[in-house]
Amino acid sequence: MFCGRHPYKLGINDINAAIPLTAPVMTTYLKAAGYQTAAFVDSKPKGMVGARRGFDRGFDVYKHAPHQASVQSPFVYEMAATVEVAQHWLMQRDVNKPFFLFLHTKSVHGVAEGQGNDPRRFPYDKPEPYRSRYLTVDQAKFIWGGPGEPGAEPYLRYLNKQFAHGTLDPATYSAQRVEALKALYDGGIRYMDQYFGVLMKFLDETGLSQDTIVIVTADHGEGFLEHQFFHHIEVYKQLLHVPLIIRLPRDRMGKVIELPVEIGDVMPTILGFAGLKAPDSIDAIRLPLDSSINRPKRQIFGCYQFGDRGFYDAFSLLEGDWKLLFHKYPKNKTWQADLFNVSSDVDELTPITSKSDRIKAMLKSITMWQGLLSNTQSAISLDPETLNHLRNLGYID
Repeated sequence: MFCGRHPYKLGINDINAAIPLTAPVMTTYLKAAGYQTAAFVDSKPKGMVGARRGFDRGFDVYKHAPHQASVQSPFVYEMAATVEVAQHWLMQRDVNKPFFLFLHTKSVHGVAEGQGNDPRRFPYDKPEPYRSRYLTVDQAKFIWGGPGEPGAEPYLRYLNKQFAHGTLDPATYSAQRVEALKALYDGGIRYMDQYFGVLMKFLDETGLSQDTIVIVTADHGEGFLEHQFFHHIEVYKQLLHVPLIIRLPRDRMGKVIELPVEIGDVMPTILGFAGLKAPDSIDAIRLPLDSSINRPKRQIFGCYQFGDRGFYDAFSLLEGDWKLLFHKYPKNKTWQADLFNVSSDVDELTPITSKSDRIKAMLKSITMWQGLLSNTQSAISLDPETLNHLRNLGYID
C-alpha cells in the first residue's frame, strides 16, 4: 500500500523482510511536497508495520502501541487510544500546511499477548459492552484455553496446526464454537466502528472534513472454517476481499464500484489527490472513482508464504472470472492447483477440474510471477519477543 508494488515483487517474502531502501514510498513524496506526516500503529517496532521494517520512511512522527492516552485498559491494542492520540496530533499540527495521517489498528485482530485478563481467554477480545454484544448466553460460557486444552498457546493457532497436519478434521469442529468466534469478531468490528465514528465526528466538528480525504481499508480478512483454517493464512475470497472505502470532501452521495483492484492502488491514488505524480517504477494504478472508467486488464496475484516458519504456502491468481489457487498443506506435502469461477462460485467452494488448459496457462503465469521476485531484499533480525508476538498474532507457526 505504501510502495505501489506487490510485497512479493519487493522481495518481501519472509518474516524477516523489510521494505528495500530502493523502493519508492508514498510518504517520502508527500513529505517532500510539504505535507506534515504522522502515523500511530498497533505494532511493535519490528512488527508487521513496524518502523524497523522501513514503514517510518517519510514520517515526521511514527508511534507504536501502546499509545500514551487517557484510556485505561488491560488491552495493548485499543482503537479508543489510537483515535485519542490521533486527535491530539491533529490539534497540535501546523494548520497552514497539508497533512497525511496513517492510523493502523489491531482492534479487530485475534488476541496477542498482554491483552485482556478474562479467564475464558477469548481468541478475540475487546472491552465490554462490545465483547458480549453478539454472544448468546451459552456462547459466553465457552472456555478457550486452560488446563487440559492448548495451555499457553493461542487457541486458533493451536487448532490450525491440527487442521494442517490432519490430526483434526475442520468438519468435526463445533459449529456452536465457530458461531461464537464470529460473534466475538463482530464485537471487535463494532468496537472499531464506534471509535472510527468518534474520529469522523471530530473531523466534522473541527471543519477538517471539508478538505480531508478519508480512506479506510484492511490488509486481510478472517477465516472461520469456510475452507481449511481459522485466522488469516489462506488466499480465498474471505481473506483477500477487504473493505476499501473512500470519502471525498463535500461528496456524500456515495456509490459502489465493483471493479477488482489491488491494495497497492491506494498509493498512486493518494499521490494523485495531492497533485503529485506517482513514480514510473510502480505496478499500481489509480483507483477508479467511476465504474464506467475503462481500466486495463490485469492479473491480480496473492500469496501467503512464511517459509520454514509456516505450515501452509499458497499463491493465487485472479484473471477475469477465473481464480487459480496453487497451495500446499503439510499433511499431503504436495502442491495442488484449484480453479474457481468466481462469477458462479463467489465463495470459491467448488474447484473446476474440466478446464485443464486454463489451469496450465494460469499456473504458468503464477510461475512466471514468482520468477520476478526482486533481488533487492532488506532484512531485519527478529528478537525472541517479536517472534513470540508475531506467533501469537497467528502470522507464524
